[in-house]
Amino acid sequence: MYLKHFHLVEKPFEYLIPNPRYFWYTSQGEGIKAQCDYIIREKSGHLYISGPIGAGKTTLLKTLTQGLLTDNQNLINFINAPNLKTSNALLRRVTDGFGVKTERSYDDTLQNFTAWLKKTERFPILIIDEAQNLVLDSLKTLHYFMTYVTDRLLMMIILCGQEEMVARINRFTAIRSRMFPAFLSALSRSEAEKMMQYRWKIASQNDAAPLPFTDKALDDIFNYSKGVPRYICQVADVALLAAYHQNKAEVDDTIVKVVVNSLTVKEGGT
Repeated sequence: MYLKHFHLVEKPFEYLIPNPRYFWYTSQGEGIKAQCDYIIREKSGHLYISGPIGAGKTTLLKTLTQGLLTDNQNLINFINAPNLKTSNALLRRVTDGFGVKTERSYDDTLQNFTAWLKKTERFPILIIDEAQNLVLDSLKTLHYFMTYVTDRLLMMIILCGQEEMVARINRFTAIRSRMFPAFLSALSRSEAEKMMQYRWKIASQNDAAPLPFTDKALDDIFNYSKGVPRYICQVADVALLAAYHQNKAEVDDTIVKVVVNSLTVKEGGT
């Protein structure tokens, strides 16, 4: 609705659908990506990525996955954990995702999968998002995968989730000792502005296009969002719509305050 008003080709602050094109790497994010690339290239272990809701973990995962798919030697299986309530459900999703035949019993399916791991010529990478939802038995299955090695690492596991996932891993010492940790934190004030500018340039397809938010508006967006990218984008998106309705070329702090107040009222009422 506001695209033509702000000379945009697409929405710059879409926050519900993860889009790797819009992922802006902080130095921390670059470090996590470099760590993943190294671990995968060297086949040196497993990885878990944690962070608060809305920090961009899923988008980072999708960005990493795109890079992994450029190597034909990698075989990627991307799973979302909330739908997996039992270890058997997890095992079946894993085997199905890698194209391995499942059986009626857990043990027979596991036997099929481990046999496949020994003979596959490609390197399987299992990526599980929302891993804080995994039950204990599922973690035990993942631990079995981690320990199933010959003279080489047969499969890499990447878990991604909220802080609850870290607590579970810390209680499961056998898994923790086999995984490299990475934490994606919220943005600083300057990082938040740079992220918004980056997204604006992509959406406008114009590197010289200025970000139409006043400094005070940016301050208010940051204070409300606490540096969490999803909330930054949520406020910015609604604020652009409000500026369009008021026929303003710039988003000021007055608009942002009204938007923040409306969002806060909605959250308080749910």
